[in-house]
Amino acid sequence: MRRFKGSTSVGAFVVSALALAAPAGARAQDAAGLDQGDTAADAGAMPAEIVVTAQKRSERLQDVPLSLQVIEPAQLDAAGVRQFADLGKVSPSLVIRPAEHPQNAQITLRGIGTFAFSIGVEPSVAIQIDDAPLAFQARAFTDLPDVERVEVLRGPQSTLYGKNASAGLINFVTKDPTSTFTGTINAIGTTDEEYGVNFSIAGPISDTLGYRVSGSYSYFDGNIRNLVRACPQK
Repeated sequence: MRRFKGSTSVGAFVVSALALAAPAGARAQDAAGLDQGDTAADAGAMPAEIVVTAQKRSERLQDVPLSLQVIEPAQLDAAGVRQFADLGKVSPSLVIRPAEHPQNAQITLRGIGTFAFSIGVEPSVAIQIDDAPLAFQARAFTDLPDVERVEVLRGPQSTLYGKNASAGLINFVTKDPTSTFTGTINAIGTTDEEYGVNFSIAGPISDTLGYRVSGSYSYFDGNIRNLVRACPQK
């Protein structure tokens, strides 16, 4: 071990001596090259711009004068967000209180929302998919198999999105078709007889035309058994 340390010291001394003997011009050239390399590395490490459509036009996220949160697929996967009711895991100001039936769930942003005790109640938090509003919030409680990003707009948005956006807006942007064939499928099963599956398929039709198809299915046996009926399973 001592011999190894000694040889390392000698090597370091020789390298130091060679560095001191190098011309000043070479040192300046190396320094300039190092600065250029650092600049290129920093430029390559810059994150890509996030483009949103919160104001019905494509804009950079930093240019939008709104309280806006963008949730990307990587965040959804990391948090285990599989359906709309799970979005509260990645959006602190969004609270979704589920109920026995989806139409009875409550959506609030910053503590403001409408308790939807009926499917016909107009919510205070609007929900839209690719700029198409959903008339009833119950339709939003489905799987999210093919989402490019989720835009959560906090605060009143009625100027652009109508009276149902008095507390905020949740905008789902789906993925575009791809130039090559791609497909994904996810499945879930539990011990209490709950099953679910979703899929997504995309690909080209021609040089200028493509397609993307997605779907989902879920089944849950329920938490309550009917003891009156003469049925051994219910």
